[in-house]
Amino acid sequence: MRGSPEYNEGAPSSLRRPPDLTLSEMMRYTNEHFFQVIGQISVFFSTWDLLTTLLILRLAKRKTPLPELARQTLPQKLHFLRKLTPEKVVDPEVLDRIQSALPDALSVAEKRNRFIHDQWVFLPESVPVGEISLVSIEVAMGSEGRTIRMHTHKLRLDDLHAFL
Repeated sequence: MRGSPEYNEGAPSSLRRPPDLTLSEMMRYTNEHFFQVIGQISVFFSTWDLLTTLLILRLAKRKTPLPELARQTLPQKLHFLRKLTPEKVVDPEVLDRIQSALPDALSVAEKRNRFIHDQWVFLPESVPVGEISLVSIEVAMGSEGRTIRMHTHKLRLDDLHAFL
């Protein structure tokens, strides 16, 4: 029954719905919605990584020493492109255009690393309303020894779709 108190009684505050919403309207998202977009992000970036490898192989002159590209991350490959000089490539104009786009590309690649390597937390009270948490761990060594910090970032499903 719409708006009846028994639907809201005992529910966490994040799941209590206004009286004008049905339970099915309130619970419109599932883990599967998040799995789908996280999978799309993963496939998109693995494709970008492959294309970046091919770009380096085609752009660098044959005698230009290259890092072991198969073992490098996307940000490492982008940093390599940033360090390339015109005399080490077959087309300096293309290198110039690529290098002008690298600040934005590196920013996105770092965000991608957070999405792929941090921990996704699927809270039962958050997922139905389109929210998920991303937990990152920061470890630092200081004079007192190791310090561990955990950072939690809430993201909405719409934020993940917008990232694509």
